[in-house]
Amino acid sequence: MLASYRWPGNVRELENAIEWAISFGDSAYLRPEDLREEIRTCLDSEAAKSGEPGLYAREFDSFQKSLFERVIKECGGNRTEAARRLSFHPTWFRRRCRELGTQVSVERNL
Repeated sequence: MLASYRWPGNVRELENAIEWAISFGDSAYLRPEDLREEIRTCLDSEAAKSGEPGLYAREFDSFQKSLFERVIKECGGNRTEAARRLSFHPTWFRRRCRELGTQVSVERNL
C-alpha cells in the first residue's frame, strides 16, 4: 500500500508519515487508517480509479472481520472485552465492526 504512493518528499516524507502514524495510531500495529488524511485520500483515489478496493484492502478486511468475530465469540459476545483483548479502543472497535458487518451469534446458557 505504501509503495503505491508517489512520496514527492522522498524518504523524508515517508519517514514522517510512519512516525505520525505510530504517534497517533491507536494500536500496536500500523494500519492504513493511521496514515494522514492526504496520504489515505491519494491511496483511496488510486483504488477508486479501478472501481473497487485493492487486493490488500479486501484481504485485510476479510482477515480483520474473521478475527473480530472469533474474539467476540470467545468473549461471549462482549465487544468491550474483545476490544481490550485486541488492544483497540472500544469505540473504534465497535465502529470498525459495523463497517465490516461482523455477525456473531452467541448461545446463552440460562
